[in-house]
Amino acid sequence: TGLSIVGLWERGRLHPASPETVIPPASVLVVAGTPEQVRALGALLPDAGGEASPIVVIGAGKVGQAAARALARKGLP
Repeated sequence: TGLSIVGLWERGRLHPASPETVIPPASVLVVAGTPEQVRALGALLPDAGGEASPIVVIGAGKVGQAAARALARKGLP
């Protein structure tokens, strides 16, 4: 997809990812990429059904605040 896996969220802790990182089944991937790359990833994943999960914005600087406002405008939790 061209996405970058920048970290893994495991049991309330963010761990940086490297090329040698093994992705455990219960971890949450933290990715960075373009909207097209994120859509491509979504197409590869099984449909979990139900409503979308909440989005977590880490950081409240200029970029984090702008991201939170953009998500709120789109009505995303």
